[in-house]
Amino acid sequence: MNPLSYLINRPLTTASLVILLSATGLQCRKGEDEEQSVVEIPPQRVVETPPRNIGLNSSLVFDDSGSPHIAYLDANGWDVKFAQRDLEGWEIEVVDTAGRVGGYISLAVDGSGIPHIAYWDGADNYDLKYARRTGSSWEVILLDGGSEHVGRFSSLALDGSGNPHISYYEKTHGDLKYARWTGSAWKIERVDTLGDVGLNTSLAFDSSGNPHIAYYHGFYEDLKLARWTGSDWTIEKVDTTGKVGLTPSIAFDSAGHPNISYCDATQKSLKLARWTGTAWEIEVVDRLEEVPLPSP
Repeated sequence: MNPLSYLINRPLTTASLVILLSATGLQCRKGEDEEQSVVEIPPQRVVETPPRNIGLNSSLVFDDSGSPHIAYLDANGWDVKFAQRDLEGWEIEVVDTAGRVGGYISLAVDGSGIPHIAYWDGADNYDLKYARRTGSSWEVILLDGGSEHVGRFSSLALDGSGNPHISYYEKTHGDLKYARWTGSAWKIERVDTLGDVGLNTSLAFDSSGNPHIAYYHGFYEDLKLARWTGSDWTIEKVDTTGKVGLTPSIAFDSAGHPNISYCDATQKSLKLARWTGTAWEIEVVDRLEEVPLPSP
């Protein structure tokens, strides 16, 4: 408790005077008609506001040699940073310091060991940004934004040629968007525009190199999946029972079928949806067990 704030709107008493002197480190003396003595009151310890955290929004991957790479937010300066471990230890690099950046970081490393990072510049400009290391420096571009609020829930993955692809949410229109590098230019498109869609995206490629995006439909509160067929996007609802699809994560099994883990907020459970080749099979993996209140 701040001792000065304690004294607000309180009468000045002996006790409150002692508190005030304790806070300021002053000395307390007896009156002139009494025996002179000095009571030293040590100042109250000042508790400083702790620094902002380092390591928020981290994204971890391993390169082909097994070395770990981490992209993360250094909230002391609101910077995007990158860490790579080699035989001598961790090497830390600053990626982007322009403004307050570093939301929804997603990292991938290509076959040449080059890191690619997608992230949100959400504190100042509400843009989607992309960074790639080129030699000893970082190339940073504003990929999508300007007058629109975009870039939240970004998920980055590399195709078979090492080209980056990014799924993300545009809040301005409530759409799921997709950006991909063709090898010479960035192409951006809207994948799903039905209602408020595209929250909590998760992107992965199948064995044929086609991207799949699992995401949450905020308006209907459903889990959805968008698949690229080679010529167009096919969109389907995976789970619609209750408020489902929060924070999905997609991966492919040994048969090449998509599997999606996600939160069912209605049942307070972790669920897994697995494509069998003909239909979706959904199971509850873990559930919050309600503890009954004791009888009065």
